Amino acid sequence: MIRRYVALPKPSLSLDSYSPYMSVLGFGFDLLTNGYKVVRISHFERRKNSIPLPKVEVYSLKTGSWKALTCGVPSYNMVEYFWEHVFLNGFAHWIAYKRVGDGKFHNVILSFGFGDELFHEIELPETVAPSFPLHLGVHLVGTMIAVSFIDNSANRKCVSIWVMKDYGVVESWTKQYNVDFQGGLTLVFGFRESGKLLMGTRGGDIVSYQPESKRIEKHGMRGVKGSFYASPYVESLVLLDGSNGHLQGQVNTDPVLPKVTNEEEVDESTLEIALKRNFLFAASYITGSLLEFLLWN
Repeated sequence: MIRRYVALPKPSLSLDSYSPYMSVLGFGFDLLTNGYKVVRISHFERRKNSIPLPKVEVYSLKTGSWKALTCGVPSYNMVEYFWEHVFLNGFAHWIAYKRVGDGKFHNVILSFGFGDELFHEIELPETVAPSFPLHLGVHLVGTMIAVSFIDNSANRKCVSIWVMKDYGVVESWTKQYNVDFQGGLTLVFGFRESGKLLMGTRGGDIVSYQPESKRIEKHGMRGVKGSFYASPYVESLVLLDGSNGHLQGQVNTDPVLPKVTNEEEVDESTLEIALKRNFLFAASYITGSLLEFLLWN
């Protein structure tokens, strides 16, 4: 087993002159050039009734350089405290949303192709598309895209799982199951290789759900909201070129999130507070070296 990592240089686009912002990252493999790429999407603070278009840059580990993209930049915003995304079929996928009215949203899966370097949209099931963005997550179930929806309403505490059986075909969305948890849930981390669903509860526990037996198991780990993070990885025989590098400066990957008590429901103002805090959080460190990717090959 070989451990190789690369410290990325500063992006060529300086955002120092812009208002507070947050950056969403995506990492994947380009089959056309046979190399790894990183995409950075920088969102800016909401101004009155509009959100400025984000700035998009792509870094190629093969060429060792950044380049800005100006065509096809998405007008969606994202809820990405931990840059949660999944890579499948040459695309990075995120949950993204638009405001379509007073307190209303339209959510989609926004994808970025590392080959054509274009953005694409995948519509969500009609029942979850208008949901509050913070209640949605994108995941992988084997080789299929999945979406989780957390319902913490007063009369129901559950998470529903939807799977896209045929990639890119909206009609193939299928509801797999609901997981009822009366204590309330805050996060869906994703699926383990065994098929178990890994989640975080409002009480601070990490639990897993086994779909076949319908059993919920605690793992003896507790923490405050926002203190846990999990991300899938895929083994690869494609090695990174160049020597191992080191980041200069300190990167803090623990953003401050708004506290939500067990009694209160998350509303639109909570989303605004969360985004503003993330803009300030992102601006505090993004001017240093951007990211260190640690790959197991």
